[in-house]
Amino acid sequence: MNLSYNKNYLLMILSGILFLAASSFASMIYFKMDDPVDEKKYDVEVNLPIVNWDHYLKLSKQR
Repeated sequence: MNLSYNKNYLLMILSGILFLAASSFASMIYFKMDDPVDEKKYDVEVNLPIVNWDHYLKLSKQR
C-alpha cells in the first residue's frame, strides 16, 4: 500500500467533510435568520451617558 497516495485522498476527504460541515452550518444560520424573535426574552435597555457637548466644543483644535 502506498502511504502517500492514501494520505492525499485522506486530506481531500477530510477537507470535503469540513467544507460540507461549514456550508451546512452557514445555511442553517441563513434560513433561521427570518424566524420571529421573542421580544420579551431578548429585551435590552441601553442607558447612554449624557454628554455635555459645550465642554468638548471649547477644546483647542490644534494638533
